[in-house]
Amino acid sequence: MRDLPASKAWWGHLLVLVWPGIMLGSLATYGALVGSLGLSYEVALQVHFLIMMLGIFVLELVIPYHKRWNTYDRQGWNDFLYNFTFPAAQLVAALFALWLTKQQGGSIHHDLFGLRLPLVVQLVELTLVIDLIYYVCHRAFHTAPLLWKLHGMHHNSEQLHVLNNSRVHPFEVFVFFFPISLAAALLDVPAPLLNWYFAFQLSVGLLTHSNIAVRSGWLSWVFNTPELHHWHHSRVRKEHDNNYGSVTMVWDHLFRSYFNPRDRRASEDIGADVDVPVSWFGQLAIPFRRSAKRSGAQPAYTAHGS
Repeated sequence: MRDLPASKAWWGHLLVLVWPGIMLGSLATYGALVGSLGLSYEVALQVHFLIMMLGIFVLELVIPYHKRWNTYDRQGWNDFLYNFTFPAAQLVAALFALWLTKQQGGSIHHDLFGLRLPLVVQLVELTLVIDLIYYVCHRAFHTAPLLWKLHGMHHNSEQLHVLNNSRVHPFEVFVFFFPISLAAALLDVPAPLLNWYFAFQLSVGLLTHSNIAVRSGWLSWVFNTPELHHWHHSRVRKEHDNNYGSVTMVWDHLFRSYFNPRDRRASEDIGADVDVPVSWFGQLAIPFRRSAKRSGAQPAYTAHGS
């Protein structure tokens, strides 16, 4: 069977329903976990993550975007371990941000999340704030050579699937999550709202990095989708230095780093050509190695927007 994006069968047009269908189902599941099942927001978030991982893994086998991306790439064990170091680094960053906030006298007084606005409106506000922080960090990791040394490990993957979504160095996770946690602490974001955001962001993130056949259409103009993220993992620097947003494309549009050509699809051949050790411990030692350089095979390119 050919990859589904190339299929012209009538049912191929139904792929436009996959992304919004999974998103709505994911958020409804989280709502049920904290609602009818009465789980705490934090426990529900972990259960929600496991359900999403399993569901997406099954869909990757049933309707893969590229069948080759489902083959084993010798990094399965490493990817499994990163799914533990990722939340651990987030926790350390959050605890450090909370400690620092208390040392500075606590949160600031504001009305951003204290106006009894509908949850959806507050979620949109919080998403835009956090996405701006994420955008700045992500773009910096593509621009600064020392930071690319870490981020290049994530881009070194030659296939995308739900398990390697967390193939990120713990130090990079800390650098991303600390300013996000600090902003949440300073703005005194209510815990339920913050957890709803993480459920939303987790759903988008896992789908974005998945190997599920989708046709996002106009949704790719607003949200980060698998089709956009395939461009972000292109081997060509002129293409992968774009689409930095985590959930939305608002800041990419504003700062002119949105990239989604209408006349072609992203290549199946992905992965930045950087020197990454095969072993997990070798990858953890990357900060102490010499800088990973961009591939000389790529055309010379100045960072987008500079």
